Amino acid sequence: LVGVYSYLYPLSTNIRAIAQEKEQRVKQGMFIMGLLPMSLYVAWLITCVVSALVTALLITIEMKLTYTQYVDFALLLVINALFAGTTVGFAFMASTLFSK
Repeated sequence: LVGVYSYLYPLSTNIRAIAQEKEQRVKQGMFIMGLLPMSLYVAWLITCVVSALVTALLITIEMKLTYTQYVDFALLLVINALFAGTTVGFAFMASTLFSK
């Protein structure tokens, strides 16, 4: 439960950042200056994935040191990284609900 709650802060931060970019119309300005749309989306994806993977690593270390001592570290990291990937997808999906 603590691990799931640990993903809420990075998730809300990513959603807020994407919504603020929409509100300030930064994306349209960058497109006018010649940025390709795929470059912008890949940049957001990399930013969100790195944030989620750092969170997954910290949660895995915390889990390994406390209550899952006999579980392999790599297995815990893979499970947490997969969950982090779903939170990134959810952040992108939830950011479409905000228009201004």
